[in-house]
Amino acid sequence: MVSKSATVLVGTGVFSLSLAGLTVAVAQPALFKASTVYSTTTDFVGTGSNIDADTGKLVNGAVTMKRSTGTHTHDVNGKKVAYGNSSTAVYDIYSDTSFTADGSTTAVNLSKTLQTYAFDRNTGKLQRGDYGDATVLAPNAYATKLPFGAKKTSYQYYDDNTATTATMTYVGEKTIDGLKTYEYTYSVPGTDMGVLPVVGAVPGAWVGETSPSVPAHQFVSVTEHLYFEPVTGSPVGADVDENVWAQVASGTKVDLVVVKGLHVTPASQAAVIKDAKASKAKVQLLQRAPWVLGVLGLLLLAGGLLRRRGQTPTGASSLASGALPTPRDEPVVEAKLR
Repeated sequence: MVSKSATVLVGTGVFSLSLAGLTVAVAQPALFKASTVYSTTTDFVGTGSNIDADTGKLVNGAVTMKRSTGTHTHDVNGKKVAYGNSSTAVYDIYSDTSFTADGSTTAVNLSKTLQTYAFDRNTGKLQRGDYGDATVLAPNAYATKLPFGAKKTSYQYYDDNTATTATMTYVGEKTIDGLKTYEYTYSVPGTDMGVLPVVGAVPGAWVGETSPSVPAHQFVSVTEHLYFEPVTGSPVGADVDENVWAQVASGTKVDLVVVKGLHVTPASQAAVIKDAKASKAKVQLLQRAPWVLGVLGLLLLAGGLLRRRGQTPTGASSLASGALPTPRDEPVVEAKLR
């Protein structure tokens, strides 16, 4: 007879193989996607200069930025409902940047911006489309994250400072708080952003002209070093240099804002790295699980089949060796003489 152990081995092996297949078909696709519901705030700090409106000269000081990333929502029957579906996530990124001159305690706001991005939940590529009150016009590039399993190669990256796409090149590996990251960098040269916001002009004295004010355009240049956790493609750090200036028709320009080394604060960096490590561990666990379950299933299945093959019906081994089976004991009936 076939032993119970052989049956258990075969059954367990088949179950392990089935579980490996389900992990690949169901669990991995579900986890290897950015969430449609997301919220985080990251603080940045750096040095820089801001123009003094009275003198037209740059004043040195500290630059701070608070960047909040959250799900883009819309109202449905009085409730906030996240945009997004099985393939697309939509995030709002709000940035508030301020400057505090050396020796001062008063912060001056430099800019407040709101960007809405729709992107493929698996690849991270930006997508076009209308999402409620936000029209996403970003090109087919990257901005919020890189794909799962980021490569040591170049990517097209959308720069929200200049609303342009630049080639982001791979620099090398860098360990941040015990987490291996990939460093990339890109630069965007001076880009004409149109008429200078709000005022539309600069004082003539700033550009060496006698007119009280001279129409000017705003130009922006930027260089960024970005750090991503490669398994999940999640951003974990940045180092930003930015220059904003006004330029008049004659070509004369005057610097308005200079930002140097804007980077994530230690407290925010620790929180970002903690989340990145947890996400990486989940992804790696599901990446390895099918292989472990598959190998285990094959070993169990092979063991069960071999055990079955080594077993034979009762009595077959003794007949094959030429021995006769032992007869059953019968009662002996003695003949009685009368």
